[in-house]
Amino acid sequence: MTTQIAKTLPTSQALIYKALNQSSKAGAREGKQNKIRFSDIVIFHEKNCRNALDAKGLAKIDEGFESLKRGEEFLKTITVVLVELEDGKKRPRVIDGHHSYEMIAKFISYLKDQGIEKVKIGNTTFTNNPDTTYIFVDSVNLDDYGQDLYMIKSQNTRKSDPIELITFIDSMMKNHDKKLSEIAKDINKPESTLKNLMVLLNAPSELISLVKDDKIKASRAAALMREYMKVNKIDGRKKDTDLSQVDFTPVTKLAQREIDIFEGGEVLAESVAKAVTAATDAPAATDAPAATDAPAATDAPATTPKKRKVTRQALKAQNLKPTEIENLEQLALLMAERTTQDGDKAVIEIPVAIAEQLHKLADAIKEKNEHNKALFSAE
Repeated sequence: MTTQIAKTLPTSQALIYKALNQSSKAGAREGKQNKIRFSDIVIFHEKNCRNALDAKGLAKIDEGFESLKRGEEFLKTITVVLVELEDGKKRPRVIDGHHSYEMIAKFISYLKDQGIEKVKIGNTTFTNNPDTTYIFVDSVNLDDYGQDLYMIKSQNTRKSDPIELITFIDSMMKNHDKKLSEIAKDINKPESTLKNLMVLLNAPSELISLVKDDKIKASRAAALMREYMKVNKIDGRKKDTDLSQVDFTPVTKLAQREIDIFEGGEVLAESVAKAVTAATDAPAATDAPAATDAPAATDAPATTPKKRKVTRQALKAQNLKPTEIENLEQLALLMAERTTQDGDKAVIEIPVAIAEQLHKLADAIKEKNEHNKALFSAE
């Protein structure tokens, strides 16, 4: 079975019918609808900008199939372009309406299984044989790059998810020798948005699944990957940086940690949680004298630990503030100026107040380092 397209033929609507040994309607023009035999159409799902056969796609196909069974029209017009296959044959290829194609194929098989010869729905007569079923199609005259652009722009029934989009755009850049800025302009999308998402091409499969399952937004997953690169001093902007060699597995754990927090909405503040634990572990005051006039403990209003909203700031890498960096620079210069050499040793004489500042700054740096390491810990 031929699975690759050799080249796309610039064609008009009339040429499609000539190539298929069918007669075209008088005055048929580009963009007008005409009927062609269903069995003549070829489809290449692997060349689509979205996966029409994933769970969401199959659900849509089933929905349309059930509508056809009820005698209702549930079809988006199929758009085709004439192509020449490797065997030299010219066939119309689906570039839009992949779900509709699969709905019709499933419906034709259903008619055959049920022994139903033909059914008319709307202005289309479906038979139990793809060779005798003729459907309306739109034809377009586009080169390979134009077809890819058409598929991205004509997503009326189900849009590509961000992962599908950047994967398809990446293939377009390679196949058509195009820059991201060119494609972004041609599909009318901000280049900055696409550029920020391109890092997801190197995301681990588990993180991709979280995005596809709508557990976390693609933009947030990409941001977490950049945080990881920042903490590990990986500069993705350098041409010699191969992100495919970077192990982004810890990012999935951080994403899942964030999902767990925000799915709960609120969590106990750490200090409050510690106080509750301490109170629980404290010995009961059974030996204390009873206060007869005091109200019973059961009558006292119940105290519940306060909750606070968790912000994503706690899940971001932390850096020194500009003032802290300036202080560190001044302290380093001061120490260098106060250094005296005593044989093989260097002695620094500084006031106690300066030493205390150094300790505070060291503690701040240590706290930020521990925070950043904990972000991507294996725990």
